Amino acid sequence: MSESTTALVADDGPLGDSAHLEESRREQRRADKWLIVGSALIGASLPGIIGLFVFLKGLSIQRDAHKRGLTMRPMIVTLIGYMVFIDAALNTFGWITDIFASESLLFHTYIMEWGNFFDAGYYWHFNQIGIGGASAPGEKAWEIGLILTVFPMRMAACIGFLQMKRWGHQWLIVTCWMGVVIWIGYTANMTIFADVRYTGVVAPVYGWWIFNLFYITPFVALPYLHTVNRAAFSDGTTPPAAQVATATGTDAMAIGTTATTARLHRRVRRVCYGLLVGLVLEGAVSMPLLMVWYGWPTLSVQQICTELERHDYSDITRSCPNHYPLSGTPFGGKPDGADATTTTDAGVVQPRPTISRIGFRDLVTMYHHDEATLHSGGK
Repeated sequence: MSESTTALVADDGPLGDSAHLEESRREQRRADKWLIVGSALIGASLPGIIGLFVFLKGLSIQRDAHKRGLTMRPMIVTLIGYMVFIDAALNTFGWITDIFASESLLFHTYIMEWGNFFDAGYYWHFNQIGIGGASAPGEKAWEIGLILTVFPMRMAACIGFLQMKRWGHQWLIVTCWMGVVIWIGYTANMTIFADVRYTGVVAPVYGWWIFNLFYITPFVALPYLHTVNRAAFSDGTTPPAAQVATATGTDAMAIGTTATTARLHRRVRRVCYGLLVGLVLEGAVSMPLLMVWYGWPTLSVQQICTELERHDYSDITRSCPNHYPLSGTPFGGKPDGADATTTTDAGVVQPRPTISRIGFRDLVTMYHHDEATLHSGGK
């Protein structure tokens, strides 16, 4: 039995008494409260910058507890749990927003900015189909199917996994394999309709891969999930201390790691650090950075939204409203682009947008030019 295991299961001694274990559990719960709230805020994108500081506060609490010699959850479990949780949250909240709040000014602007920069499926004919939002072929089917199944399941599994529960470990395996299927199907759809997804965007193909590389969490988590000693996760019947004793191997850094799997788990942990940092930063700063690229603060959010719609629909008379009626799309009425007839595309079965690329802060010049044209009567 390793020294770390002895510390967890001993009934006396400075590191193994009940007071030590109780303080460890209390500090872990305190850290997790900050971490889970921060992860949810980051996943919601709009308050992501606030979530970043909340998340860092949780990491600070956990790090300080480690330094004080408290028995905390293995770091690799923390990394995988929150990495997968933020991945699922970003997809869930982003797609829920696209379905239910595609006409709200902030999200309308952000989604169109993201689409114009990385993936025109979220820009081309935006808010023109019946329920609003992205109009890319097949996109709404992915959104509805996955926000009702896999992504909420992954977030629930992460919570159980972070609590070192057997069901959390098992369901994380299931949902990560579902994630592999999603990756294959989604990239196939992106490839088939590449003309729609990449024409006229700021960073075509390579930009999409750079942004979405951090979402390969299923491929990274599965090697650990299949090789960790499962006895480290409580099944609700065996006392946790006894399970820890049988689960701990020679690697004192991580309960459930053995001499055979130590090298693999170290590599997984290092990759997890990178992916988690990338996901946290994407959720926290992608919105403000895109706002700056498209002209803020020279242009207001409403002006950015208006000019993006003009560019998308080839119609300088379009404008974004600054309010969002709760009775609007998808609960009733038409989306704001339903009756638009000014968009120009090449092809029919495989449409190819004719929109041009927007460079850094080009939208400022475009907006002022269009406003001048409107005020001069179109001359």
